[in-house]
Amino acid sequence: MKWAFSEGASLFVRHSEEGQKMARRLQSKHGPSKGLSILAAKLGRSVHHMLSREKAFQMERFLGQAS
Repeated sequence: MKWAFSEGASLFVRHSEEGQKMARRLQSKHGPSKGLSILAAKLGRSVHHMLSREKAFQMERFLGQAS
């Protein structure tokens, strides 16, 4: 599962402007590898939340933006 979420985080960063911004912020604070790992863990927690509560993915909540 860890590998799958790290791949998902890489794809999120590669194909999303918001993902690139989030990754840059985390990587500047924690370094390149750790920043991507933090993003992958956040993605894993989001997926667990979605599946356990049967809710749809909300990009604003994932990015931490107030809605």
